[in-house]
Amino acid sequence: MTKGRLGVGTAAGLRTVLLTTTGRSSGQERQVPLLYARHGGGLVVVASNWGGQRHPGWSANLLAEPRARITHAGRTWPVRARLLEGAEREEAWAAIAAHWPAYEEYAQRAGRRTIRVFRLDRV
Repeated sequence: MTKGRLGVGTAAGLRTVLLTTTGRSSGQERQVPLLYARHGGGLVVVASNWGGQRHPGWSANLLAEPRARITHAGRTWPVRARLLEGAEREEAWAAIAAHWPAYEEYAQRAGRRTIRVFRLDRV
């Protein structure tokens, strides 16, 4: 409705974007609001699913098709997603967990599932 100008956490100072992916099975566009942190020249988003046992669908969509769009502050631009691993993932995790400390709790809840962390780079 606000074209990414206002998000659920805006009043609390949380930074959010709208991520539009392509459904891996349906081919339909799917949009989800996400918290983000700026890191390494891109935006970092976390597929926490609130610490649930399964990865959120949008993260599987990005693995199947890394080309996506983000909308922020009323502007939309294309991005390419990259799943972060190893030391790069840990560094990005620290940056976004500093922004939203609840991610640490979500990681505990997720158990054996390693929460996916993606970097979105503007195309």
